[in-house]
Amino acid sequence: MIRAPHRLALAAAAALSLLAAAPAAAQSGGKRTPSEKVAAVRDPSTALLGRWELAGALGFAIPFENQLGTGFKLAATGLHGQASLASGTVLQLGGTLAWTYNGYGSGVDGSLDTVDLLPLARVRFTLNPQLFAFADGGIGLAIVHGSVSIPNQAPAPPTRSTSTDAALLVKLGGGLGFELQPSLAITLEPAFHFYAKSGSITQFTLLAGAVYRP
Repeated sequence: MIRAPHRLALAAAAALSLLAAAPAAAQSGGKRTPSEKVAAVRDPSTALLGRWELAGALGFAIPFENQLGTGFKLAATGLHGQASLASGTVLQLGGTLAWTYNGYGSGVDGSLDTVDLLPLARVRFTLNPQLFAFADGGIGLAIVHGSVSIPNQAPAPPTRSTSTDAALLVKLGGGLGFELQPSLAITLEPAFHFYAKSGSITQFTLLAGAVYRP
């Protein structure tokens, strides 16, 4: 039989051993393996799935045709996250409504106004938690309105000619974006726009914009 003093000594020793083991057990339980840490890192691109992004952009429109001068383009775009193509890569579908203004070269008084109605597909690549890149492609319709004043020799007055045409629009472009916060980003977007009609037009655009995620 174990006497009372011996029982007290054994109980004290057991309590001390438990107190000594508790910090080690808590520390080992709080640690995660490298694979668990990697699994806990969230893919930023998944935040786009099933959500809309609304964008506005403004910049230069540089035509390849000599008779047209450099103008500007104003664009509004809505894109919806559809599918994850790979880690950090998301497919977005939506559309762009845009207006482009160009003047004519020297010696001709007139302007060319173009309205874009463009269904758009975008593949967006996450480069790091704040920086992303994207590639755009779309085929749609454009309404092209031209107005030109032709000066005549006096005493005949100048004549004014106008035309409105529908054009097949193809856009190929891309860009870079930087997230200022989870719901707001800024972008820089170079692109080529091809307007196929009688007297086709090709333009290079460089737009700066902002993207808002509701």
